[in-house]
Amino acid sequence: PRGLISGINRQRITRTINLAKTTPGTIVIRNEPETIQFPRGVTVSRIQPTHITLLVDELVEKELPVQARTTGSPASGYELGGVVFEPQLIKISGPKAVVGKERLFTAKPIDISGLKSSKTFQVPLELRSALLELMGETVVTANVVIREKTTEKTITDIPVHLTGPESDRKVTLEPSTISVRALLPLSSRGNQAGLIEASVSTEGLSVGTHRVQVKITAPEEIHIIEAVPSAVTVKIGRSLGK
Repeated sequence: PRGLISGINRQRITRTINLAKTTPGTIVIRNEPETIQFPRGVTVSRIQPTHITLLVDELVEKELPVQARTTGSPASGYELGGVVFEPQLIKISGPKAVVGKERLFTAKPIDISGLKSSKTFQVPLELRSALLELMGETVVTANVVIREKTTEKTITDIPVHLTGPESDRKVTLEPSTISVRALLPLSSRGNQAGLIEASVSTEGLSVGTHRVQVKITAPEEIHIIEAVPSAVTVKIGRSLGK
């Protein structure tokens, strides 16, 4: 009857497929009349399509790092110290055919032209079409570190100071000055030796001769490479008057 056929057109005729025991690969399922429920009184003469093809893939989950790309150069006298992303790892899950070979994500280029200080950017990822369909537009936070360029210098005749509890014991140092090899900002001027402090502690030392490591203190912008010598000889005598 025409009314019955019209009713079928308004209904959502579905077929249930059990995937409980499926394994990765291509599965071809034949559409048989008895596999689809039709209203009583309807006789099925033909089903189109005759087959359903399913591509079953393994579900893969990964956490991948983000690779930075930059364009341009910082202002004169400055350099790129690095790019730190937040989050550092991005979690992705999807079919093995899409996700399996991915090793990292690449962010769109960041323009660092003329920068004199660190800056934060919101940067989209560059995703191929299959990943874009899976993940959607994805944006990460990029913390771009800009630092002043440095030069290596050797600073000599830095006096070594004594620290520790006050005492009337006689204390001598050999040598009493040291040299320091350091990386300093190109803009550094004047007496850099005055910016670097060297000290040794006499705390806990008894009368006699000791080899003590020198402690170096310097501003954050100065990177100490080494001190020469790194340790000095401390001679401690008896208290005066004894």
